[in-house]
Amino acid sequence: MEYTEVIIRKMPKDDPRGLKAIVSVVIDDNEFTVHNIHLFKGHTRWFVAMPSEQLDNPGLNGRDKYRDVAHPIGVINRAKLELAVFRQFEEAMLIKTWLYEDDGYQRNLEEIGEELRRLRAA
Repeated sequence: MEYTEVIIRKMPKDDPRGLKAIVSVVIDDNEFTVHNIHLFKGHTRWFVAMPSEQLDNPGLNGRDKYRDVAHPIGVINRAKLELAVFRQFEEAMLIKTWLYEDDGYQRNLEEIGEELRRLRAA
C-alpha cells in the first residue's frame, strides 16, 4: 500500500485542542481515499487521529466514547501513514513560512527547493 497523495488543510492557530490540520490521504494511485484524519500537537508529541464516530452510550467514566471509522492495520502500516502525514505537513509549513515570511525574512527559491528535495528523499 502506498500513499500517493496527502492533502493538508491547516487549522487556525488558536484551536484549544491542539488541532493543527485535517488531512485526506489517497492510497494506491486513486484506488481509495480516507478523509477527516486529524493532526494534533499534544503536550509531549504530535499524533494522528483517524476519522471516528461518537457512540451512543458513554464510557464508564461518563465521557463520550468514539470508534475509528477507518484505520491502518498494524504498527508498521500506522507508522507509514503517520510518516506520510508528518512529511506533508512539514513541507506545507515550510512553503507557508517562505510565502508569508513568518520568520521575518524571505528565503530564496534555491534554499526552499533544497529543503523540499531533502524532505521528499527522506
